[in-house]
Amino acid sequence: MTRFLSTASGRSTRASKSARASKSARASRRARLVASRRRLCGQTLESRRLLAGDVDVFIRHDSLVLRGDADDNSVEIVATSVGDIVVSGKDGTTINGEAEPFVIAGAAATIERDLIARLGRGDNTLLVDGVTIGDDFVYYGGRDDDSVGLLRTDVGDDVTIRGGRGDFNFSLDISNVGDDLRISSFGGSSTIVVDDSLIADDTSLLLHGDEAFIVVRDSVHADDVFIRTGGGEDFVAVIGSELGDDTFLLLGSGDDSLYLEDVEFGDRVIGLAGRGDDAVEAIDITTTRDPLLLSFEGSSVAGASDIVDLAVAQLVDAEVRRPTLVDIATSNPDFSILVDLLIQADLVGAISTDDPLTVFAPNNDAFVSFVSEFGLTFEDGELSGVSLDVLTSVLLFHVAAGNVDSSEVLSSESIESLQGEPISVSLDPPTLDARAGLLAVDIRARNGIIHVVNTVLTPSILDGEG
Repeated sequence: MTRFLSTASGRSTRASKSARASKSARASRRARLVASRRRLCGQTLESRRLLAGDVDVFIRHDSLVLRGDADDNSVEIVATSVGDIVVSGKDGTTINGEAEPFVIAGAAATIERDLIARLGRGDNTLLVDGVTIGDDFVYYGGRDDDSVGLLRTDVGDDVTIRGGRGDFNFSLDISNVGDDLRISSFGGSSTIVVDDSLIADDTSLLLHGDEAFIVVRDSVHADDVFIRTGGGEDFVAVIGSELGDDTFLLLGSGDDSLYLEDVEFGDRVIGLAGRGDDAVEAIDITTTRDPLLLSFEGSSVAGASDIVDLAVAQLVDAEVRRPTLVDIATSNPDFSILVDLLIQADLVGAISTDDPLTVFAPNNDAFVSFVSEFGLTFEDGELSGVSLDVLTSVLLFHVAAGNVDSSEVLSSESIESLQGEPISVSLDPPTLDARAGLLAVDIRARNGIIHVVNTVLTPSILDGEG
Protein backbone atom coordinates (compact mmCIF):
# COMPACT_ATOMS: atom_id res chain seq x y z
CA MET A 1 0.00 0.00 0.00
CA THR A 2 1.29 3.46 -0.85
CA ARG A 3 0.25 6.70 0.79
CA PHE A 4 0.50 10.02 -1.02
CA LEU A 5 0.55 13.56 0.26
CA SER A 6 -0.10 16.39 -2.20
CA THR A 7 0.14 14.46 -5.47
CA ALA A 8 0.02 16.44 -8.72
CA SER A 9 1.00 16.06 -12.36
CA GLY A 10 1.84 18.73 -14.97
CA ARG A 11 1.78 18.98 -18.73
CA SER A 12 5.01 20.35 -20.16
CA THR A 13 3.61 21.08 -23.64
CA ARG A 14 1.27 23.61 -22.08
CA ALA A 15 3.70 25.26 -19.71
CA SER A 16 3.39 28.66 -21.34
CA LYS A 17 -0.39 28.60 -21.11
CA SER A 18 -0.17 27.47 -17.52
CA ALA A 19 2.02 30.41 -16.70
CA ARG A 20 -0.54 32.80 -18.14
CA ALA A 21 -3.27 31.27 -15.96
CA SER A 22 -2.36 33.10 -12.78
CA LYS A 23 -3.51 32.25 -9.28
CA SER A 24 -5.83 35.21 -9.28
CA ALA A 25 -7.49 34.08 -12.50
CA ARG A 26 -8.00 30.57 -11.13
CA ALA A 27 -9.37 31.97 -7.86
CA SER A 28 -11.79 34.08 -9.88
CA ARG A 29 -13.00 30.99 -11.71
CA ARG A 30 -13.46 29.17 -8.41
CA ALA A 31 -15.45 32.13 -7.06
CA ARG A 32 -17.74 32.02 -10.09
CA LEU A 33 -18.19 28.30 -9.55
CA VAL A 34 -19.15 28.81 -5.90
CA ALA A 35 -21.65 31.48 -6.91
CA SER A 36 -23.11 29.21 -9.55
CA ARG A 37 -23.41 26.31 -7.10
CA ARG A 38 -25.06 28.56 -4.53
CA ARG A 39 -27.68 29.59 -7.08
CA LEU A 40 -28.29 26.01 -8.12
CA CYS A 41 -28.16 24.29 -4.74
CA GLY A 42 -29.99 27.04 -2.87
CA GLN A 43 -32.83 27.21 -5.35
CA THR A 44 -36.31 26.60 -3.95
CA LEU A 45 -39.58 26.06 -5.70
CA GLU A 46 -40.70 29.53 -4.63
CA SER A 47 -37.82 31.04 -6.66
CA ARG A 48 -38.77 29.19 -9.85
CA ARG A 49 -41.70 29.31 -12.18
CA LEU A 50 -44.27 27.11 -10.46
CA LEU A 51 -47.37 25.83 -12.17
CA ALA A 52 -48.31 22.94 -9.93
CA GLY A 53 -49.44 19.81 -11.72
CA ASP A 54 -50.80 16.37 -10.95
CA VAL A 55 -49.06 13.02 -10.52
CA ASP A 56 -50.69 9.64 -11.10
CA VAL A 57 -49.55 7.19 -8.40
CA PHE A 58 -50.38 3.49 -8.55
CA ILE A 59 -49.13 -0.01 -7.77
CA ARG A 60 -48.28 -2.26 -10.70
CA HIS A 61 -46.82 -5.75 -10.25
CA ASP A 62 -45.73 -4.89 -6.70
CA SER A 63 -43.91 -1.79 -7.97
CA LEU A 64 -44.77 1.81 -7.07
CA VAL A 65 -45.14 3.96 -10.19
CA LEU A 66 -45.32 7.78 -10.42
CA ARG A 67 -46.29 9.47 -13.68
CA GLY A 68 -46.59 13.25 -13.82
CA ASP A 69 -48.15 15.70 -16.27
CA ALA A 70 -46.52 18.55 -18.17
CA ASP A 71 -46.55 21.01 -15.26
CA ASP A 72 -44.21 21.45 -12.26
CA ASN A 73 -44.50 18.59 -9.81
CA SER A 74 -43.09 18.17 -6.31
CA VAL A 75 -43.55 14.82 -4.54
CA GLU A 76 -42.37 13.30 -1.28
CA ILE A 77 -42.41 9.57 -0.51
CA VAL A 78 -41.96 9.13 3.22
CA ALA A 79 -42.15 6.12 5.53
CA THR A 80 -44.06 6.85 8.74
CA SER A 81 -43.17 5.60 12.20
CA VAL A 82 -45.78 2.81 11.88
CA GLY A 83 -44.42 1.60 8.53
CA ASP A 84 -46.93 3.17 6.15
CA ILE A 85 -45.59 4.72 2.95
CA VAL A 86 -47.12 8.12 2.20
CA VAL A 87 -46.85 9.71 -1.25
CA SER A 88 -47.65 13.42 -0.91
CA GLY A 89 -47.82 16.31 -3.31
CA LYS A 90 -46.04 19.47 -2.22
CA ASP A 91 -46.28 23.11 -3.26
CA GLY A 92 -49.69 22.59 -4.86
CA THR A 93 -49.01 19.30 -6.64
CA THR A 94 -51.99 16.93 -6.45
CA ILE A 95 -51.87 13.13 -6.28
CA ASN A 96 -54.31 11.28 -8.54
CA GLY A 97 -56.21 14.55 -8.90
CA GLU A 98 -56.68 14.98 -5.16
CA ALA A 99 -55.01 17.00 -2.41
CA GLU A 100 -54.94 13.90 -0.20
CA PRO A 101 -51.81 11.68 -0.26
CA PHE A 102 -51.60 8.16 -1.64
CA VAL A 103 -50.98 5.80 1.30
CA ILE A 104 -49.66 2.26 1.27
CA ALA A 105 -50.78 1.06 4.69
CA GLY A 106 -49.01 -1.70 6.58
CA ALA A 107 -46.13 -1.76 4.13
CA ALA A 108 -43.39 -2.10 6.78
CA ALA A 109 -41.85 0.92 5.02
CA THR A 110 -41.06 -1.34 2.04
CA ILE A 111 -41.85 -1.21 -1.67
CA GLU A 112 -41.69 -4.88 -2.66
CA ARG A 113 -40.17 -4.40 -6.11
CA ASP A 114 -39.32 -1.20 -8.00
CA LEU A 115 -39.95 2.51 -7.57
CA ILE A 116 -40.32 4.06 -11.02
CA ALA A 117 -40.82 7.81 -11.37
CA ARG A 118 -41.40 9.94 -14.45
CA LEU A 119 -42.70 13.24 -13.12
CA GLY A 120 -43.20 14.94 -16.48
CA ARG A 121 -41.83 17.82 -18.50
CA GLY A 122 -41.87 20.64 -15.94
CA ASP A 123 -39.56 21.58 -13.05
CA ASN A 124 -39.81 18.52 -10.81
CA THR A 125 -38.61 17.47 -7.36
CA LEU A 126 -38.77 14.06 -5.72
CA LEU A 127 -37.72 13.22 -2.17
CA VAL A 128 -37.70 9.63 -0.87
CA ASP A 129 -37.13 9.38 2.88
CA GLY A 130 -36.87 6.31 5.08
CA VAL A 131 -38.16 3.81 2.51
CA THR A 132 -36.82 0.36 1.59
CA ILE A 133 -37.06 -0.41 -2.14
CA GLY A 134 -36.88 -4.14 -2.80
CA ASP A 135 -35.37 -3.99 -6.29
CA ASP A 136 -34.62 -0.94 -8.46
CA PHE A 137 -35.16 2.81 -8.22
CA VAL A 138 -35.54 4.40 -11.66
CA TYR A 139 -36.08 8.10 -12.34
CA TYR A 140 -36.62 9.68 -15.75
CA GLY A 141 -35.98 13.41 -16.05
CA GLY A 142 -38.01 15.73 -18.23
CA ARG A 143 -37.59 18.81 -20.35
CA ASP A 144 -36.88 21.27 -17.53
CA ASP A 145 -35.08 21.06 -14.15
CA ASP A 146 -35.09 17.96 -11.93
CA SER A 147 -34.10 17.46 -8.28
CA VAL A 148 -34.03 13.99 -6.72
CA GLY A 149 -33.09 13.11 -3.15
CA LEU A 150 -32.79 9.72 -1.43
CA LEU A 151 -32.52 10.05 2.34
CA ARG A 152 -32.20 7.12 4.78
CA THR A 153 -33.33 4.87 1.93
CA ASP A 154 -32.22 1.32 1.11
CA VAL A 155 -32.39 0.14 -2.50
CA GLY A 156 -32.04 -3.62 -3.03
CA ASP A 157 -30.57 -3.47 -6.54
CA ASP A 158 -29.79 -0.59 -8.89
CA VAL A 159 -30.36 3.14 -8.73
CA THR A 160 -30.72 4.48 -12.28
CA ILE A 161 -31.21 8.22 -12.77
CA ARG A 162 -31.65 9.69 -16.24
CA GLY A 163 -31.64 13.44 -16.02
CA GLY A 164 -33.41 15.55 -18.58
CA ARG A 165 -32.42 18.62 -20.57
CA GLY A 166 -32.48 21.15 -17.73
CA ASP A 167 -30.43 21.58 -14.56
CA PHE A 168 -30.21 18.39 -12.55
CA ASN A 169 -29.65 17.85 -8.81
CA PHE A 170 -29.28 14.50 -7.06
CA SER A 171 -28.41 13.60 -3.47
CA LEU A 172 -27.86 10.23 -1.81
CA ASP A 173 -27.68 10.73 1.96
CA ILE A 174 -27.39 8.07 4.67
CA SER A 175 -28.56 5.43 2.19
CA ASN A 176 -27.56 2.04 0.80
CA VAL A 177 -27.59 0.81 -2.80
CA GLY A 178 -27.43 -2.98 -3.16
CA ASP A 179 -25.98 -2.99 -6.67
CA ASP A 180 -25.05 -0.21 -9.14
CA LEU A 181 -25.50 3.57 -8.95
CA ARG A 182 -25.90 4.90 -12.49
CA ILE A 183 -26.56 8.57 -13.18
CA SER A 184 -26.61 10.28 -16.56
CA SER A 185 -27.49 13.86 -17.41
CA PHE A 186 -27.66 15.55 -20.81
CA GLY A 187 -28.78 19.13 -20.30
CA GLY A 188 -27.75 22.03 -18.08
CA SER A 189 -25.72 22.11 -14.88
CA SER A 190 -25.56 19.05 -12.64
CA THR A 191 -25.04 18.75 -8.89
CA ILE A 192 -24.40 15.28 -7.46
CA VAL A 193 -23.82 14.72 -3.74
CA VAL A 194 -23.23 11.26 -2.25
CA ASP A 195 -22.82 11.54 1.53
CA ASP A 196 -22.54 8.85 4.21
CA SER A 197 -23.78 6.10 1.89
CA LEU A 198 -22.87 2.63 0.61
CA ILE A 199 -22.90 1.50 -3.02
CA ALA A 200 -22.32 -2.26 -3.14
CA ASP A 201 -21.22 -2.46 -6.77
CA ASP A 202 -20.28 -0.01 -9.56
CA THR A 203 -20.76 3.76 -9.58
CA SER A 204 -21.16 5.50 -12.93
CA LEU A 205 -21.71 9.26 -13.25
CA LEU A 206 -21.95 10.44 -16.87
CA LEU A 207 -22.71 14.16 -16.98
CA HIS A 208 -22.76 15.48 -20.55
CA GLY A 209 -24.26 18.94 -20.02
CA ASP A 210 -22.80 22.19 -18.75
CA GLU A 211 -21.10 22.58 -15.36
CA ALA A 212 -20.88 19.43 -13.26
CA PHE A 213 -20.44 19.60 -9.52
CA ILE A 214 -19.78 16.28 -7.78
CA VAL A 215 -19.03 15.56 -4.12
CA VAL A 216 -18.55 12.05 -2.72
CA ARG A 217 -18.04 12.20 1.04
CA ASP A 218 -17.81 9.61 3.84
CA SER A 219 -19.06 6.86 1.53
CA VAL A 220 -18.09 3.36 0.40
CA HIS A 221 -18.15 2.37 -3.27
CA ALA A 222 -17.39 -1.34 -3.30
CA ASP A 223 -16.43 -1.76 -6.95
CA ASP A 224 -15.47 0.39 -9.95
CA VAL A 225 -16.09 4.12 -10.06
CA PHE A 226 -16.38 5.92 -13.40
CA ILE A 227 -16.97 9.68 -13.52
CA ARG A 228 -17.16 11.59 -16.80
CA THR A 229 -18.00 15.30 -17.00
CA GLY A 230 -18.94 17.56 -19.90
CA GLY A 231 -17.86 20.88 -21.31
CA GLY A 232 -18.42 23.31 -18.44
CA GLU A 233 -16.30 24.35 -15.48
CA ASP A 234 -16.46 21.15 -13.43
CA PHE A 235 -15.60 20.38 -9.81
CA VAL A 236 -15.12 16.82 -8.53
CA ALA A 237 -14.28 16.09 -4.88
CA VAL A 238 -13.89 12.74 -3.13
CA ILE A 239 -13.39 13.01 0.63
CA GLY A 240 -13.20 10.46 3.46
CA SER A 241 -14.34 7.59 1.26
CA GLU A 242 -13.38 4.07 0.18
CA LEU A 243 -13.41 3.16 -3.51
CA GLY A 244 -13.18 -0.60 -3.92
CA ASP A 245 -11.58 -1.32 -7.30
CA ASP A 246 -10.66 0.76 -10.35
CA THR A 247 -11.42 4.49 -10.37
CA PHE A 248 -11.60 6.53 -13.58
CA LEU A 249 -12.05 10.30 -13.35
CA LEU A 250 -12.35 11.89 -16.80
CA LEU A 251 -12.90 15.63 -16.82
CA GLY A 252 -14.36 17.63 -19.70
CA SER A 253 -13.18 20.52 -21.82
CA GLY A 254 -13.69 23.38 -19.34
CA ASP A 255 -11.45 24.66 -16.55
CA ASP A 256 -11.94 21.79 -14.13
CA SER A 257 -10.85 20.86 -10.60
CA LEU A 258 -10.25 17.46 -8.99
CA TYR A 259 -9.86 17.32 -5.21
CA LEU A 260 -9.05 14.08 -3.32
CA GLU A 261 -8.68 13.95 0.45
CA ASP A 262 -8.49 11.00 2.86
CA VAL A 263 -9.47 8.46 0.21
CA GLU A 264 -8.64 4.74 0.12
CA PHE A 265 -8.54 3.37 -3.40
CA GLY A 266 -8.74 -0.38 -3.98
CA ASP A 267 -6.63 -0.59 -7.12
CA ARG A 268 -6.00 1.73 -10.08
CA VAL A 269 -6.67 5.45 -9.97
CA ILE A 270 -6.70 7.20 -13.34
CA GLY A 271 -7.52 10.88 -13.63
CA LEU A 272 -7.48 12.53 -17.06
CA ALA A 273 -7.83 16.26 -17.52
CA GLY A 274 -9.58 17.80 -20.52
CA ARG A 275 -8.62 20.65 -22.81
CA GLY A 276 -9.00 23.42 -20.24
CA ASP A 277 -6.78 24.68 -17.42
CA ASP A 278 -7.37 21.86 -14.96
CA ALA A 279 -6.06 21.44 -11.42
CA VAL A 280 -5.70 18.42 -9.14
CA GLU A 281 -4.97 18.24 -5.43
CA ALA A 282 -4.60 14.93 -3.58
CA ILE A 283 -4.09 14.83 0.19
CA ASP A 284 -3.61 11.68 2.23
CA ILE A 285 -4.77 9.08 -0.27
CA THR A 286 -4.05 5.34 -0.15
CA THR A 287 -3.77 3.08 -3.18
CA THR A 288 -2.11 -0.20 -4.19
CA ARG A 289 -0.63 1.44 -7.30
CA ASP A 290 0.76 4.90 -8.04
CA PRO A 291 -2.13 7.13 -9.11
CA LEU A 292 -2.04 8.19 -12.75
CA LEU A 293 -3.18 11.80 -12.93
CA LEU A 294 -2.58 13.06 -16.46
CA SER A 295 -2.58 16.49 -18.09
CA PHE A 296 -3.41 18.56 -15.03
CA GLU A 297 -1.97 22.08 -14.96
CA GLY A 298 -2.26 23.10 -11.32
CA SER A 299 -1.24 21.44 -8.07
CA SER A 300 -3.91 22.93 -5.81
CA VAL A 301 -7.65 23.61 -5.88
CA ALA A 302 -8.49 27.03 -4.47
CA GLY A 303 -11.37 27.15 -2.00
CA ALA A 304 -12.07 23.41 -2.20
CA SER A 305 -13.23 23.01 1.40
CA ASP A 306 -15.65 25.95 1.15
CA ILE A 307 -17.13 24.59 -2.06
CA VAL A 308 -17.60 21.12 -0.56
CA ASP A 309 -19.19 22.50 2.62
CA LEU A 310 -21.65 24.47 0.52
CA ALA A 311 -22.71 21.43 -1.50
CA VAL A 312 -23.14 19.12 1.46
CA ALA A 313 -25.01 21.76 3.44
CA GLN A 314 -27.47 22.22 0.59
CA LEU A 315 -27.82 18.55 -0.41
CA VAL A 316 -30.00 19.49 -3.34
CA ASP A 317 -32.52 21.36 -1.21
CA ALA A 318 -33.31 18.16 0.71
CA GLU A 319 -33.43 20.02 4.01
CA VAL A 320 -35.75 22.64 2.53
CA ARG A 321 -38.15 19.98 1.28
CA ARG A 322 -37.94 17.71 4.32
CA PRO A 323 -40.96 18.11 6.65
CA THR A 324 -40.65 19.93 9.98
CA LEU A 325 -41.24 18.41 13.40
CA VAL A 326 -44.72 19.91 13.39
CA ASP A 327 -45.40 18.57 9.87
CA ILE A 328 -44.51 15.03 10.95
CA ALA A 329 -46.58 15.21 14.14
CA THR A 330 -49.67 16.68 12.49
CA SER A 331 -49.57 14.24 9.55
CA ASN A 332 -49.45 11.13 11.77
CA PRO A 333 -52.76 10.27 13.46
CA ASP A 334 -50.90 8.38 16.18
CA PHE A 335 -49.58 11.74 17.44
CA SER A 336 -52.99 13.45 17.55
CA ILE A 337 -53.10 13.74 21.36
CA LEU A 338 -49.55 15.09 21.44
CA VAL A 339 -50.53 17.73 18.90
CA ASP A 340 -53.65 18.68 20.88
CA LEU A 341 -51.59 19.11 24.06
CA LEU A 342 -48.93 21.18 22.28
CA ILE A 343 -51.71 23.47 21.09
CA GLN A 344 -53.24 23.64 24.57
CA ALA A 345 -49.87 24.56 26.11
CA ASP A 346 -49.11 27.02 23.28
CA LEU A 347 -45.88 25.19 22.44
CA VAL A 348 -46.31 24.68 18.69
CA GLY A 349 -44.21 27.75 18.01
CA ALA A 350 -41.50 26.55 20.40
CA ILE A 351 -40.88 23.41 18.36
CA SER A 352 -41.17 25.23 15.04
CA THR A 353 -37.85 27.00 15.54
CA ASP A 354 -35.11 26.71 12.93
CA ASP A 355 -32.71 25.60 15.68
CA PRO A 356 -32.69 21.78 15.76
CA LEU A 357 -34.56 19.97 18.51
CA THR A 358 -34.95 16.33 19.51
CA VAL A 359 -38.45 15.24 20.51
CA PHE A 360 -39.21 12.06 22.44
CA ALA A 361 -42.77 11.76 21.18
CA PRO A 362 -45.32 9.64 23.09
CA ASN A 363 -47.92 8.01 20.87
CA ASN A 364 -51.63 8.14 21.63
CA ASP A 365 -51.58 4.89 23.63
CA ALA A 366 -48.90 6.37 25.86
CA PHE A 367 -51.05 9.41 26.63
CA VAL A 368 -54.14 7.28 27.28
CA SER A 369 -52.16 5.33 29.90
CA PHE A 370 -50.76 8.57 31.33
CA VAL A 371 -54.26 10.05 31.76
CA SER A 372 -55.42 6.93 33.56
CA GLU A 373 -52.30 6.66 35.75
CA PHE A 374 -52.62 10.20 37.09
CA GLY A 375 -56.42 10.35 37.27
CA LEU A 376 -56.74 13.05 34.62
CA THR A 377 -59.34 13.71 31.95
CA PHE A 378 -58.81 14.22 28.24
CA GLU A 379 -61.89 15.42 26.37
CA ASP A 380 -62.45 17.52 23.25
CA GLY A 381 -58.72 17.85 22.65
CA GLU A 382 -57.85 19.23 26.08
CA LEU A 383 -56.31 17.78 29.23
CA SER A 384 -57.84 18.67 32.60
CA GLY A 385 -56.82 17.80 36.14
CA VAL A 386 -53.42 19.52 36.05
CA SER A 387 -52.44 23.15 35.68
CA LEU A 388 -51.14 24.61 32.43
CA ASP A 389 -47.72 25.04 34.07
CA VAL A 390 -47.56 21.32 34.87
CA LEU A 391 -48.65 20.37 31.34
CA THR A 392 -46.01 22.67 29.86
CA SER A 393 -43.35 21.19 32.12
CA VAL A 394 -44.31 17.63 31.13
CA LEU A 395 -44.20 18.41 27.41
CA LEU A 396 -40.85 20.24 27.58
CA PHE A 397 -39.45 17.25 29.48
CA HIS A 398 -39.80 15.40 26.16
CA VAL A 399 -37.66 17.87 24.18
CA ALA A 400 -33.88 18.29 24.03
CA ALA A 401 -31.77 20.84 22.18
CA GLY A 402 -29.90 19.78 19.03
CA ASN A 403 -30.01 16.70 16.82
CA VAL A 404 -29.60 13.85 19.32
CA ASP A 405 -29.75 10.67 17.26
CA SER A 406 -30.32 7.21 18.69
CA SER A 407 -26.62 6.33 18.87
CA GLU A 408 -25.99 9.40 21.03
CA VAL A 409 -29.05 8.69 23.17
CA LEU A 410 -27.98 5.12 23.86
CA SER A 411 -24.40 6.09 24.60
CA SER A 412 -25.45 8.68 27.21
CA GLU A 413 -26.40 8.28 30.85
CA SER A 414 -28.86 11.15 30.53
CA ILE A 415 -30.17 13.75 28.09
CA GLU A 416 -30.74 17.33 29.24
CA SER A 417 -34.33 18.36 28.52
CA LEU A 418 -35.64 21.83 27.75
CA GLN A 419 -37.68 21.54 30.94
CA GLY A 420 -34.39 21.65 32.84
CA GLU A 421 -34.23 18.16 34.31
CA PRO A 422 -32.18 15.36 32.76
CA ILE A 423 -33.90 12.42 31.11
CA SER A 424 -32.22 9.28 32.45
CA VAL A 425 -31.12 6.62 29.95
CA SER A 426 -30.58 2.95 30.71
CA LEU A 427 -29.83 -0.05 28.50
CA ASP A 428 -30.86 -3.70 28.24
CA PRO A 429 -33.52 -2.89 27.26
CA PRO A 430 -33.15 0.76 26.18
CA THR A 431 -35.30 2.79 28.56
CA LEU A 432 -35.85 6.51 29.17
CA ASP A 433 -36.84 7.96 32.53
CA ALA A 434 -36.84 4.39 33.92
CA ARG A 435 -40.25 3.83 32.30
CA ALA A 436 -40.39 4.49 28.55
CA GLY A 437 -39.25 2.22 25.74
CA LEU A 438 -38.32 3.33 22.22
CA LEU A 439 -40.80 2.34 19.50
CA ALA A 440 -39.06 4.11 16.60
CA VAL A 441 -35.91 6.20 16.34
CA ASP A 442 -34.21 8.75 14.09
CA ILE A 443 -37.23 10.14 12.27
CA ARG A 444 -35.49 13.12 10.72
CA ALA A 445 -37.18 16.46 10.21
CA ARG A 446 -35.94 19.70 8.72
CA ASN A 447 -35.46 21.12 12.21
CA GLY A 448 -34.66 18.06 14.30
CA ILE A 449 -35.22 14.40 15.11
CA ILE A 450 -38.15 12.46 16.55
CA HIS A 451 -37.89 9.30 18.66
CA VAL A 452 -41.22 7.61 19.43
CA VAL A 453 -41.72 6.39 23.01
CA ASN A 454 -44.40 4.10 24.41
CA THR A 455 -44.83 5.88 27.76
CA VAL A 456 -45.09 9.53 28.81
CA LEU A 457 -41.96 10.73 30.61
CA THR A 458 -42.62 12.16 34.06
CA PRO A 459 -40.61 15.08 35.48
CA SER A 460 -40.43 15.68 39.22
CA ILE A 461 -43.22 18.28 39.08
CA LEU A 462 -45.60 15.31 38.85
CA ASP A 463 -44.44 13.89 42.17
CA GLY A 464 -47.50 13.60 44.39
CA GLU A 465 -49.87 13.75 41.41
CA GLY A 466 -52.15 10.83 40.65
